[in-house]
Amino acid sequence: MLKQVIKNSISLYMKYRYSKIISFGDSVFIDRRAKFSSHCKNAIKIGNNCIIFGNLSCEDEGRIEIGNNTSIRHNVSIRSVKSVKIGNNVIFASHIVVTDNNNHPVNPEDRKKMISSGWSTKFWKWKYSESKPVVIEDNVWIGQNSFIMKGVRIGENSIVATGSVVVKDVPANSIVGGNPAKVLKFDIQNEPRLLK
Repeated sequence: MLKQVIKNSISLYMKYRYSKIISFGDSVFIDRRAKFSSHCKNAIKIGNNCIIFGNLSCEDEGRIEIGNNTSIRHNVSIRSVKSVKIGNNVIFASHIVVTDNNNHPVNPEDRKKMISSGWSTKFWKWKYSESKPVVIEDNVWIGQNSFIMKGVRIGENSIVATGSVVVKDVPANSIVGGNPAKVLKFDIQNEPRLLK
């Protein structure tokens, strides 16, 4: 009982601490190890009944929007320069990276300029990378140690298998896996129900 009271108190403190950059829904639990960063007010929106253990960061005009009943576990990193939208009832296992950008310029001359400019100059900002929005639709499960890369849309009810690198859109009701991720199974909505 005391442990739960302490956890809830820490969660309240975390909400207060990040209230300038995050809009929280009702019944959101924020773990003490969660981290958030943004230069914009309300850049991160978290829906109702969510559990957040991971790290969410926005740079430049980036936005992260999370629907209701979503669980983001330990060592999940979600990074945005443009937009990352996550639907309702989404489960993130641990050690996952979701990014809507390359984190660095692709052109070799730009990278040379970045490195020669020093470690803390403006050229190290994500805004100098290529970026495309990421959309993760409702009821998606993402297995641990997976990477979701820029410009990807993951269709509803899909599963991303453990250790996958998703670089292309994922059809709804499918399982993908591998590096790069490929469809392993279609029509999983017709699988037998186990929870009755």
